[in-house]
Order: sequence, then structure tokens, then C-alpha cells
Amino acid sequence: MTMSCDRVRRARPLLGTLVEITLAGQAESKLHEAADAAFAEIARIHELMSVHSKESDLYRVNNAAVGSAVPVDTRTWQVLNLAAEISGESNGVFDVTVGAAMMARGALPRMVNGLPDRQATYRDIELLPGDCVRLQRELAIDLGGIAKGYAVDRAVCILRKHGVPAGCVNAGGDLRAFGDEVQTVHVRDPLEPAIARAEVKLRNRALATSANYAGSRGFDSSGVVLDPRDKRGVVAGRSASVRAEDCAVADALAKCVLLTGTTSALLLRRFGAQGFLIEEGLPSIIGAEEDGGVLSARALETVAGRFDGAYTNRQSGAMIGNRPGACS
Repeated sequence: MTMSCDRVRRARPLLGTLVEITLAGQAESKLHEAADAAFAEIARIHELMSVHSKESDLYRVNNAAVGSAVPVDTRTWQVLNLAAEISGESNGVFDVTVGAAMMARGALPRMVNGLPDRQATYRDIELLPGDCVRLQRELAIDLGGIAKGYAVDRAVCILRKHGVPAGCVNAGGDLRAFGDEVQTVHVRDPLEPAIARAEVKLRNRALATSANYAGSRGFDSSGVVLDPRDKRGVVAGRSASVRAEDCAVADALAKCVLLTGTTSALLLRRFGAQGFLIEEGLPSIIGAEEDGGVLSARALETVAGRFDGAYTNRQSGAMIGNRPGACS
């Protein structure tokens, strides 16, 4: 007897948003079993990296004595390691020690008992063998700019281990598609969220978008994006999206593109990623050419094939608003 292949679509509130998992290519019972395992992995990552829970790895690291080694879960160590890599490559444009500034603005709850050093940066986080972390100064780590993407990557790994051939994990617009199916994603206008300004075709790739959307909330945060260099908030009216192999990379790099605009082309190229900005209702591609050049919105139609399918201006439409170790 041949078992039929079905499609399932499940959603749960996790990571401060609605996480949706769409799967295909196996019997329905198998797909539900795989989805349950993926949701459990996402929930565990939220527990490990939440600023709200005193039981989380993040809380224990933030409140440990300076100079002491704190053992953490391998997944927490992996996220901090990737964050350090992107921080170094971006010269601090991405920096998880922005937590202190986020607390000062009321965008995050107080997550440290001491007084964070205002001069602390990502360089003051030391990653030790054996999945341990040591802080060189009093600081406050906030993983809201990368943990959601990492959770998506881990969910995809779990689904693949369960033999699921195709699907998509979407955590509030940070998503990753796998398998042969093409996923269409509409990216909304940061000033008019009901309007989609760009359409992206994804296959075996991830996409993440960052913006100060009015009323938006993300993983353990209020949706506010701060520049770690001067602690100022990003003004409304601009959004940045990044396509990369892994969602954690896309998640972090989207913040860099939002903060540095077209000058981020070289950074994107280092990670094999591409991005685009939406500003004043117009999208512009960054890093789509081999030389890392910038392509204006006027050139979008002629270069659509270079960015996996299509970018088209739209007035309406439905919106869906591995690094080493990720699948270990």
C-alpha cells in the first residue's frame, strides 16, 4: 500500500510573535510529529535566551561576576559565537551588548542587577571551551537581533532530521524555506504596513526583515532597533531585508543594512548574502552584483533573475510579513 503525501500548516505563539510551520512531502501524521519536534526546539531556545526568565542562560551570564566562567547550553554558545563573528566583520554595527541602552529606553525589562559599563562592547564577551562564557566588564547582552533567526534554523534542522523534504518556518517574517518548492514573500512598506512593496522568491534560502514598524514587537523586545555605536534609535520609514543561507545570519545582517544602508554591500558579500532597502516606498537592491555594487530601484526589473526570481513593486498582496554547528 502506498501512503499519500499531505501538507500541514501549524502555528504557535513563540519568540514574541506567531511562528508558522508549513510542511509537505510525507504522510500527515509524520508531518505533525515533525512539526511538534520543531516547535519544541523553538520553545527551548526561547527559554535559554529570554531576558525575562531568571532561569535562562542569558540572565545567568548577564548577572555573573565579571571574570567568572558561566556554563551555558551549546545553542546559546553557538548564537554568541555567530554574533561575535558578525560583530567583528561589521566593526560593531551589530553588537549584542546593546541591551543596556535598550533597558535605558524602556524597550527591555531590567535584566541585570549591577550597573552596566557604558563602554562595554561585544569584545568584552569571551567565549571559552566547553560552552562557557566570561564577561570582561559589567554589561547586558540582548540576543533579540539574532536569536529568532537561529530558532528558525534549528527548527529547519529538526524537520530535516525527521525526513521532511520540503517546507517553510516563518517566525513573524524571519523565515527559511527548504526543499524544491519556491516560497513567495511579500515585504511590506515600513510606513504603510498594509501595502507590500517588494516580492521575493525563496528556495532553500532564508529572509529576514528589520525595521522600526509602528507597534511591532519581536523576540523579547519592543521592536525598537538601536545603533550600538551611538545608542540612537532608527527612524521610521525605512526597512531592510536580507537573504542568506541561514536565517540567523539574515536576521543579524538585516540590522546592519538598516543602520548602514548601501555601504553594507561588502559585509553582505562576506556572508554570501544580498539585501535591499525600502525607503520612501521604493526598494533598492544591495550586493546583488558580483562586485558588491548597489542597484537602484529603476534597475529592479532587469536584474530580477539575480535575486532568485523577482522584486516587483506591489500595492497589495498577502504578506508573510548553516552556519557550522547549527544542525549539530
